[in-house]
Amino acid sequence: GGGGGGGVRSRGLDGPRRDGGRGGPRVRRRSVSSECSDELIGKAPARSTTLERKSRRAELESKVADTMSAAGEAAADAEVAANTASERRDQAAEALKLASAKADKAEETLREANSMQEELRRLFRQAEDLREEADKLKESADAKDSECTEAEQIAAQKGMAAAEAKAKAEAAAKDLEAFDEKYGEYPAKKDRGVPPQGSQESDDDGESEEEESQEGSESEYSDESDVGPGGGPGGPRPPGDDIRGRGPPRREGNLPPRGGPRGHGAGGGGGGGGGLDVLFMADIGHARGNKEDLTSPWPMSKCAHEGAFSLYDGLRDYVENQGAAPQAILVVGDVAYSGGNASVLNHTRDAFQQYLMGKVPEASVFPVIGNHDIHYMGCSAGERHASTQPCYYGSAEKEFQSQPQLTFQQWQSNWFAAFPGLLGSAISPPPGDRSQKEDGGWVAPTRYNLNLNKDSSVYIIAGLVSGAEALLRTSDSPRAAALDAAAAGGREVECSFLRDSIAHGRSLGKTVFIYLTHHFHKSCDDWSLIRQIDIWIVGHKHNYWQNVEGGGVVVQEERNYPSRIVIGNGGFDQGVIDVVSFGHLREEFYGRGAAARVRVHLDVKDTCLSAETCPSSSLGLTAHCWWKCKAQPGGFDGGGGARKATPSKYGYGFTFD
Repeated sequence: GGGGGGGVRSRGLDGPRRDGGRGGPRVRRRSVSSECSDELIGKAPARSTTLERKSRRAELESKVADTMSAAGEAAADAEVAANTASERRDQAAEALKLASAKADKAEETLREANSMQEELRRLFRQAEDLREEADKLKESADAKDSECTEAEQIAAQKGMAAAEAKAKAEAAAKDLEAFDEKYGEYPAKKDRGVPPQGSQESDDDGESEEEESQEGSESEYSDESDVGPGGGPGGPRPPGDDIRGRGPPRREGNLPPRGGPRGHGAGGGGGGGGGLDVLFMADIGHARGNKEDLTSPWPMSKCAHEGAFSLYDGLRDYVENQGAAPQAILVVGDVAYSGGNASVLNHTRDAFQQYLMGKVPEASVFPVIGNHDIHYMGCSAGERHASTQPCYYGSAEKEFQSQPQLTFQQWQSNWFAAFPGLLGSAISPPPGDRSQKEDGGWVAPTRYNLNLNKDSSVYIIAGLVSGAEALLRTSDSPRAAALDAAAAGGREVECSFLRDSIAHGRSLGKTVFIYLTHHFHKSCDDWSLIRQIDIWIVGHKHNYWQNVEGGGVVVQEERNYPSRIVIGNGGFDQGVIDVVSFGHLREEFYGRGAAARVRVHLDVKDTCLSAETCPSSSLGLTAHCWWKCKAQPGGFDGGGGARKATPSKYGYGFTFD
């Protein structure tokens, strides 16, 4: 620029400057820092334009807006959270208050429970005291009952002795009178004021000889005959039979014969009759009126169906329509599958009375113990702890396992109550082995003998071969009475029982021995004893079988082993045979003097003839044959159709001579 006072302005680095002025133009002084100004200016970024500023502002405004919005939401959330916290604080306070109240209530309840627990202990102590008192009273009552029974026995024996003495005295008086009348040495009629009638002397002689002949022939069968053991149906009887066993003294039962005088009894054929007459059966189910008794779990319902009912209907037909008059009933095990349950046993007793029309007294029905009589489920191999725990007495079960319910004494008492003949007529043969005496001796209902008719040649032995597979019993069970023949040491016990029973029977003059057990297997293995058994009757297998030809005759002197019968088709239906059956044992006397003999007829009667496919299935336990039975016109109809006792469809039965 030029000098002078042109006053022209120019813009320098430090702002507008005047080019001229006092002293002339000014010359810029370069500072040290300005040496790099040009270089710095060249490197500085270009100035922002208006558009960029607007964009930047908009961006910042948007960011501010977003931030403010987020801040507002955060403030709202904070407020909600504060409210929620307040509510929860209130709830917590309320819960704390409720918990405190509950704690107080719990404390109060605990105090009350403690008080009740003390009361419960007191009641338990009182119950124990009452139980002990009851046991003492029961023991006292049992003792008195035993004394009464013994007194009755003594009275009965004395009465029998008196009657026997009177009869002998009368017989002796008649003999003396006959003698005097015959020989005239001391004429009885003269002594009584009757004038002698010489013209009648010869006639009297004839009558006296005939009477003597009759008395001689009758004496062959009397209790006072000279025939020893094994020599005939009479035989001497030892005075005051020594009958021992647990519980009250047993009285030897002699049921009065129902067949009428000898030679006129029911029993058919020959010139004899008047002997033992009993019905026998096994594995019987429920009568129609008791069909709800113990029928679960399955398959226990198989003992409550038309086949089981038919047995009772057939018995009714036999006594009502066919005139049968049995003296006793023998049930060879599994008596309505009760396990000794008192209710079922009593129902079975009542059913026999109903269907036999009271013709066989309650005291003349005798059970033999089978596996389902020990426990309802049968003490089978299904007992999971059979090697360490007993199969319990009774009917209590859980998942097919027996449960504790009855002691041996309770179980035994249930049988005695339902079948009183076990107390009044069952014989406990005197133990010949001291160890058996120490083990409690032989007692009903497990091991006992029967002398059902004093004039009979037949002696009945009821043993314990139950068919159970779980063989441990409760600790209170007497060994001699309750040890099954199949258990460890059981065969020796059963052999001892057989030995004692046969010896006692022979001492009574008995010559035919019938052995009753529920099963064959694992019994006594002493052949010298087994061969003395004439007839062996069992059940357990739900079928019928005999080892004698149907209708055959077995002669005692010609046999080497017992005649055997399986008659387990009495009511539990496994689809094995198409008939339900029972047996009829009839004793017949025939011959005279040295030729006197006995026939024991064993007839088999069918009560259900299957009216369905038999078996219904090949699947084991599900199979059946007796759900439907054929109608038998003219028979007894108990509600399922007429039923009769008909001769065996397969010709079963035989005669033992």
